[in-house]
Amino acid sequence: IQSEKSGYKPQVGFFGNYLLDKGSQGAVDDWEDSWNLGIALEWDIWNWGETRARVQKATHQKNEIDTQYALVRKSIELEVKSAYLNLDAASQQIETAKKSLEKAEENLRVTNLLYKEGMATTTDVLTAQTDLTSARNKYYQSMYDYQVAYAELEKSAGVVETY
Repeated sequence: IQSEKSGYKPQVGFFGNYLLDKGSQGAVDDWEDSWNLGIALEWDIWNWGETRARVQKATHQKNEIDTQYALVRKSIELEVKSAYLNLDAASQQIETAKKSLEKAEENLRVTNLLYKEGMATTTDVLTAQTDLTSARNKYYQSMYDYQVAYAELEKSAGVVETY
């Protein structure tokens, strides 16, 4: 914008020349020197609004860049917040899965005791073992989800580089 506004002001230029010449003005064998200095002033006072149009265009471009910057900034903030919330949810899933795993282990222990006493069937034991396996799978899946959410948070926060 400042560069385009410079069109409203005059442009000043300085110049200087030095000439060493032999035989051009005087005797053929004489060396003569001459020099001159000058100032050039140029001021375009009537350019049919071209300078104003360039200033307006530069202002609009700056406003557009500022808007894009604000959008990118908000997008990054949203991505970081979303990644943090995903990490928090994954952490809570781990706690839930851990409690479920403990209950499944206790259920299998009790079912095995009942089976030894003849109060439970092999189907009950197999069901308890299946529930334990399912609880373990959910626990390990929640641990995996937590690691993925943590990596996403690091990526969105700019802690690690992506290739």
